[in-house]
Amino acid sequence: MMRKLTIAVDCDDTLFPTAKYFIDSYNKKFNANVDFEHQHEPDYDGWGVSDAELLRRLGMLQDAEEYRQIEMYDDAARALNNLSAEGHRLVVVTARKEHERPITELMIERDAPGIFDTIEFVGWHGSKHETLRKIEADVLVDDSIHHLNKALEEDILDPGCALLFGDFPWSRTIGEAGEGIIRCADWIEVEQRIERVANS
Repeated sequence: MMRKLTIAVDCDDTLFPTAKYFIDSYNKKFNANVDFEHQHEPDYDGWGVSDAELLRRLGMLQDAEEYRQIEMYDDAARALNNLSAEGHRLVVVTARKEHERPITELMIERDAPGIFDTIEFVGWHGSKHETLRKIEADVLVDDSIHHLNKALEEDILDPGCALLFGDFPWSRTIGEAGEGIIRCADWIEVEQRIERVANS
């Protein structure tokens, strides 16, 4: 018999291709040449400005109408609809800040209306794994190895229930991933893996 799961889903670069938007828009608006492959590295200096100015510029891009128009990844809405129809509880757990709630809700409801039970805003310095514990998550879908590892280390998720989404420069070093992490290239693979977990 299939189990009904609580599935936690990250927002940026898991539901929406946010990093690509920021880098493409930054390069265009500020005549820059930020390299998508290396921009995540701690010592990357390709932004060409101070940290404070970088935050100001990224804030400008976040306030732009184009940011609101970012669409969900291909197959995400279909997979989420299927999982919801099977009786699973879906919760967004995001490192976005609370003041970003209105735009986040707008984007999610536009592309996947009525699918998510709630949206949990952890913030940049919050504890995503504590939120996972609070909502009693069975599965986490995230592009961050760090968050997945932490959830496994804290025994919040069982091995095989931490799903590393996508193929990004910041998550390609599989050696950094714990043994219980499963890489999923796209939402088709996410849905297939969750079905296996639910039927295990």
